[in-house]
Amino acid sequence: MPVAMDNMRFFRAGPAALISRLCDVLKIAEIIDAVVDWDPAQCHLSPGNRVKALIINLLVDREALYHVERFYENQDLEVLFGAEQQVRPEDFNDDALGRALDKLFTSGQLKKLFSSIALTAAATHNVSIAGIHVDTTSISVQGAYDGEGDLDITFGFSKDHRPDLKQFLIGLTVNRDGLPILAQSLDGNSSDKSWYPQVIEELVQTFKPEKLKEVIFVADCALVTKDNLALLVQEEGNKPALQFISLLPENFGLNKEIKAEAFRTGTWQEIGKLSPKKDAACYKSQSFVREIDGRDYRLIVVHSTTLDKRKENSLLKKWAKQREVLEKAAKDLSRRPFACKADARKAIELFLREYRHQPFILKGTVDEEIVSNYYQGPEVIRALELAGFGKEIYLFPPRGGG
Repeated sequence: MPVAMDNMRFFRAGPAALISRLCDVLKIAEIIDAVVDWDPAQCHLSPGNRVKALIINLLVDREALYHVERFYENQDLEVLFGAEQQVRPEDFNDDALGRALDKLFTSGQLKKLFSSIALTAAATHNVSIAGIHVDTTSISVQGAYDGEGDLDITFGFSKDHRPDLKQFLIGLTVNRDGLPILAQSLDGNSSDKSWYPQVIEELVQTFKPEKLKEVIFVADCALVTKDNLALLVQEEGNKPALQFISLLPENFGLNKEIKAEAFRTGTWQEIGKLSPKKDAACYKSQSFVREIDGRDYRLIVVHSTTLDKRKENSLLKKWAKQREVLEKAAKDLSRRPFACKADARKAIELFLREYRHQPFILKGTVDEEIVSNYYQGPEVIRALELAGFGKEIYLFPPRGGG
């Protein structure tokens, strides 16, 4: 039976249907509706479905909030939200979406919502979360931001190199493939050291004890403070000691001690190259067990040929600058006249004491030079030896007592 064209509606589906189905698989609307305070008798559409509508729009067209309603005028709402919902485009006006977002915020469950959805995704797709990586990044913003609201947008250490702008931080906990597990918005002047205890607490609340025993917590050196270490290894209630991998900070005296012992013993275990590139670095390591605050930790010293070369070049540049300064100072001293040998020797002693921390061997000698038939003197430093890089340099003043 023929159908009149004027009775048909055409939609540009795009990826909206696929995104909608993914939201349903992850149970995003169900999870939100379970924690948000709302009345089904008063609401034609749940806050969870309105948030789902925002997600679809963000991933398809990214309209401004007041244009989302217009976006859904050209979408098949029955496919996206089901025929039983009887959803209309006006259900997604900016007031309705704003109220849904307000309910989401006032629930106080944003962190729990994110982790619940992320863990549902991990379980649905059998994603491993045995190794988790934790770090923060800064988001710079324009504008005044006078400290209103629960998030303090202010100046802080800028990881995107914009110290002139105010910022807030995003703290993320991801698995080794980069799938976010936990997330949190942080004040612009927050530090990683103070945030890590919150992450540990959230992990304990999110994972069952048997799962926590399998998790390896990976973070930068800001994790390693005495308070954080005590929190990581503490066993109480349902919380087991957490396994972790981090970098031992330089302010721990054990850092230099272990590295010195590694080079002294020389019992390296060859790891080799981790990349097929021709100029890839070669690695080797040594393992030690040492005590920190009454508990044993395994410490691994890793040697990289690439890092070794970079440090060598850096040291050579640093020594070249120090050598230049020393040569100038030695030349200035060698040109100074002195009334007697004792004064000249005293000047050499002061010079050697001033530059005693330089990576060079310094030596000075005093010679007497006749500058007049009637007056014996002055005494001058005849040669000042400067040794470095396996070489010696002799600096002589010009004749004539200059």
